[in-house]
Amino acid sequence: MLAEMNTVCKFSKYGCAEVIKFIQKRTHEETCPRAPYGCPVAGCSYRGMLLYRHVLDNHKDAFASVGYLLPTTVTLRKSKPFRVLLLDHKSSVFVLLNGGGVLAGRSLSLVCLGGNADINYRMEVRGCEPGALSLAGTAPCVRALEGFEAKKFLFVPDADWGRPAASPSASASVDEEISAVRPGVFSLH
Repeated sequence: MLAEMNTVCKFSKYGCAEVIKFIQKRTHEETCPRAPYGCPVAGCSYRGMLLYRHVLDNHKDAFASVGYLLPTTVTLRKSKPFRVLLLDHKSSVFVLLNGGGVLAGRSLSLVCLGGNADINYRMEVRGCEPGALSLAGTAPCVRALEGFEAKKFLFVPDADWGRPAASPSASASVDEEISAVRPGVFSLH
């Protein structure tokens, strides 16, 4: 009997007009294109469809603005779990994740908050020692960081984080369709 009952999506207040079978509700809501985005900034409870505008207006010290095809310097401290990157060309929100739980180093990965297509990228880190570490992959798009686990990351040894004066730098390029986006250079402390 429940299988035949119709219900509305819990994201109807965000514009979803889908009427779905009760037994399909969970599946639909997990992939609903009108599900709100969660703000990644600690202590912020914002959930909505305008995450780029929200971060831009309310968290001026919490993000780095990244221009289309323009190199940008971004600082990521070893003690910070992530850095928010706003890509103005597409009004996109990326998060450079600084993961822990890796013996003798940190893991760096890139994720897009929002959007509906995975984004290809290449990240390169130069540390205190000669040479570079690099990673090419796909930045998955998610609605919120809670529960997200990177499937691909760049391992940066503790020795490469070094002192602020000798911090490594990382550059990344993001490709979407034919156009190339260069989120710039990251310095790590």
